[in-house]
Amino acid sequence: MLGLVVAKPEQAVEKIRQRRSLPSPKRFAQAGRIAQRLNVRNEVRFASSLTAALLDGLFEQPARS
Repeated sequence: MLGLVVAKPEQAVEKIRQRRSLPSPKRFAQAGRIAQRLNVRNEVRFASSLTAALLDGLFEQPARS
């Protein structure tokens, strides 16, 4: 074999679900940090952070039971 480690499908789905369920303030902060690293103007930084925060709720998947 190739020696690749393959996670069980349930574990992979849970990991994706956890990544998607980051709270909005954390995503807001992440977008701001990315803009700071790129040395972007403050107005653009705010716009990208605000966009990330607003879009957060649109892409969350409902929890399946």
